[in-house]
Amino acid sequence: MAKSVPANDFTVGWVCALPIEMAAAAEMMDEEFADLPSQPSDTNIYSFGRIGVHNVVVACLPAGQMGTNQAATVASQMRTSFPLLRFGVLVGIGGGVPNLDDDIDIRLGDVVISQPSGQHGGVIQYDFGKTGADGRVARTGSLNAPPTILLNALAKLRSNDLRRKTQVLNQELGGVLCFEMEAAGLMNNFPCIDIRGICDCADVHKNKRWQAYAAATAAAYVKELLCTILRLASSDPDKLESSVDMAMFENAYCAIGRALDVRGINDDDQADVKGLVKTALERDDVGSWLFIVDNADDTELLFTSSKLITYLPSNRKGSILLTTRNH
Repeated sequence: MAKSVPANDFTVGWVCALPIEMAAAAEMMDEEFADLPSQPSDTNIYSFGRIGVHNVVVACLPAGQMGTNQAATVASQMRTSFPLLRFGVLVGIGGGVPNLDDDIDIRLGDVVISQPSGQHGGVIQYDFGKTGADGRVARTGSLNAPPTILLNALAKLRSNDLRRKTQVLNQELGGVLCFEMEAAGLMNNFPCIDIRGICDCADVHKNKRWQAYAAATAAAYVKELLCTILRLASSDPDKLESSVDMAMFENAYCAIGRALDVRGINDDDQADVKGLVKTALERDDVGSWLFIVDNADDTELLFTSSKLITYLPSNRKGSILLTTRNH
């Protein structure tokens, strides 16, 4: 009989859109766990398992209902039922973009990952833009980047691939590599990375023959990614937790900066986003604001190691509210 694991012991949320993708996720588990009772307000159906030391909860979108809204609903209910999730992964199939240029070669079965660049956080929502007089679409907004801990693990895997002189993954980001339908509903509210196996071309050449293989390649990459995070976490578990909290803090500042149209945030990967947002909120011509730091329980992260407290803005027109679960 499969053992039962408490909801608070799950640290990774895995979201997929199709049953074939959920089946691929199940095949990657080192151990499968028993089902848990569902919460009254949660309509998701979950499967549970372990990859390495990570307890993983997997949810699939309702049958026949895909897209950003459904993905956002599934992720929101998952976070409510499993409040201690450190990060998420959105995993499945996608349509590759053919004939980009000579330097980019997208093949069936390749894996595409939402790695950020200076202009975007790794995922671009097609309707975040406006059409100019010349017919070109200029982006007017962007979505959050994946959590830092996942990007660090991605960099480690990429360096390993380069040392082995293999090209399992194509992560060049000079243009769009893949089309999919769910990530834009998650990136701003569910700290995650989007991983897609290429199953066809995103044009008239569409078929389902490669879907199972592409779903398996994406799921296999997630397993390798989680095992890399295991190695990073094993030497200092507290450091992993702080890294995730820091990533959420960074993502929140990015979202605020984009909402305020703060200049410089999307221009440079090394931009001091927290400093730019702090400066913007301290300007004399800014309106009234309320800055909420939710679940401010990690005093070391706020006051010692990263001194995030120094990035909280100070202005007579604004107020700061810190909430905590500690009494």
